[in-house]
Amino acid sequence: MLLKSLDIELSVEKKEFTKLLKARYEKLAELQRELQERQIPTIIVIEGWFGSGKGEVINSILQALDPRGFKLCSGYNSSSDAFLRPFFWQYWLNLPAKGQFALFE
Repeated sequence: MLLKSLDIELSVEKKEFTKLLKARYEKLAELQRELQERQIPTIIVIEGWFGSGKGEVINSILQALDPRGFKLCSGYNSSSDAFLRPFFWQYWLNLPAKGQFALFE
């Protein structure tokens, strides 16, 4: 339903896109400070195929955040016993503390 209403002809000039993106990153940094003050733990999940550009997106998000208030957790686990555990167990182990961000990829 949502994709049917998507206008694929819509475009934004690169200069305007950069301006909009910068404003979003500033808002993200502001939200991080507010969530820290309120002691609300926050999870950001980035999902995608290997080689799809996730790393670039994650790097730009992390540049907007205060490094003292987040941790990056990879969902990929190649340990020999990982297949014996539930899929999300590594995320469970890395849930953020009060006022902290966790970015899961």
